Amino acid sequence: MRTSRIQLPAGWENRFSGPSHDQKAAQLKWVLDFAQQEIEALDESNRRKLEERLQRFCGASAAFIPNEIWKNYPIVPEASLFAKWERGRLKVPLSRPKLEEMHRMLNQALESLYPRRYPSAEEDRHPRWLLPVTIKKVELVGRVNKPSKRVGNRLVTGTVMRAHIHRSYMVGWPDLFWLAFAEYMETFATDLRRCTECLTLYVKRKRQEYCSKTCSQRVRTRRWKEKDPVHASNTRHQAYVRYKRKEMKLTKWDKVKPQRRGPRLVKHSKGD
Repeated sequence: MRTSRIQLPAGWENRFSGPSHDQKAAQLKWVLDFAQQEIEALDESNRRKLEERLQRFCGASAAFIPNEIWKNYPIVPEASLFAKWERGRLKVPLSRPKLEEMHRMLNQALESLYPRRYPSAEEDRHPRWLLPVTIKKVELVGRVNKPSKRVGNRLVTGTVMRAHIHRSYMVGWPDLFWLAFAEYMETFATDLRRCTECLTLYVKRKRQEYCSKTCSQRVRTRRWKEKDPVHASNTRHQAYVRYKRKEMKLTKWDKVKPQRRGPRLVKHSKGD
């Protein structure tokens, strides 16, 4: 069965040429990884790599090409930042104190918006965090084109129409980073979760319940031990015996048996 193709207005397909949903999710994941790093312990080489990655994040979050500004980029850098943009990077210098301050404020925002425990009835259940942003200008940006239609055997240009209009916020530095962070938080608000095992923030995918395979395995192991502690203890001891025999390079004919670790679990009968 042949389906008819929907004719979109001219230039409409270019509206979605900005960062895709998956690209934004990857960028937000990097922001969460950045918040969990120990900035004070970084050496100079790793600090420069982190600075470059932060510059690329800011370069991908705003429209630095004039022809791209009308598209679905809500953030527009001010004129002084265009000279610092090169090959997808916003090359602004970031000293160690400024990087540590940005890291501290980012953790404050995540702790405020996603608390580690559910607030009680007396506490406010509407968390807030004040964005440290000064907006230079707010504009309505659109695309003006002249759609044409076929009348008989000739094309007739219709009236002027605006295919798309959106708000754009012109900001400087470091306001550009915080406005991009706010946009991603709004987009992925329901996908951001705290791991119930280690309380780490992560971007949820599908039915994901834990931040990593390590936490998921830790929960399954704990449930397995609680269900049948005797069987779990014996199974772990057998694995320990195999490991120690391999470490001591023992063969199957050697009668040496590693000593059992920890207290032995004894299963009492119902008559005891």
